[in-house]
Amino acid sequence: MRMKLLAVLALLFGVLWLAGLSSAEAMWAEIFFQKSSSNPEIVRIWVDGSAPEYESEDFNGTWAYEAQLLDIDDNVLFSKKFVVSYMDFDSGLDLNDQTIILGFPYYSDAAKIRITKVRENTIILVKNLPNLCNHDNKCVAPESYFSCPEDCSVGASDNICNPAKDDECDKDCAPGIDLDCKVTDAQAAPAGQEASGGSGLVEGYGASAITAIAVIAIILWAWPRKEIKETYL
Repeated sequence: MRMKLLAVLALLFGVLWLAGLSSAEAMWAEIFFQKSSSNPEIVRIWVDGSAPEYESEDFNGTWAYEAQLLDIDDNVLFSKKFVVSYMDFDSGLDLNDQTIILGFPYYSDAAKIRITKVRENTIILVKNLPNLCNHDNKCVAPESYFSCPEDCSVGASDNICNPAKDDECDKDCAPGIDLDCKVTDAQAAPAGQEASGGSGLVEGYGASAITAIAVIAIILWAWPRKEIKETYL
């Protein structure tokens, strides 16, 4: 019975841990690269409720980079290796520039992004992160509900779709995404808005439902059952 109880606790801990990973906020960086320049440019940074793939991509190619999130003291909070390809895979043509979007787990104490060339071990970019929450009771980009709930409400106009079931219509969502919006109230998402914010939250609610089902199943499995003895006349 004791081993069974330990197994139940281990399973329960694993389920809750996975659910926590699925519902965490993510920080995104849109980065512009040019073949003629060795210095990329970070175009935009934002935080939403999606769950990107955090593992490093294959970095054995010619263009191999590493992006690091740093705190104010340059301690590495998270790092990810990636490749930039200057080929258009649809047409097969070479491109002069390329824009990529990298996803990171969101750290409220992150202060900088540093990008290095892996093979040369040279730093090509250090960018201070914008203030994602200044606590002034005003929701101003790049703040969003996910990075600064103190300033931005659930349905704030922050260019981030939050389709949570909260009785508040988020007009940043495309029609049909936020079920709190009436059909007549829904507005198309602004041009260039990433769809990851909405899909991530939907994934988060799915993970919550799976978690609840898993917890109930574990409890039922572990619940002591009365032994039924057969009697014969």
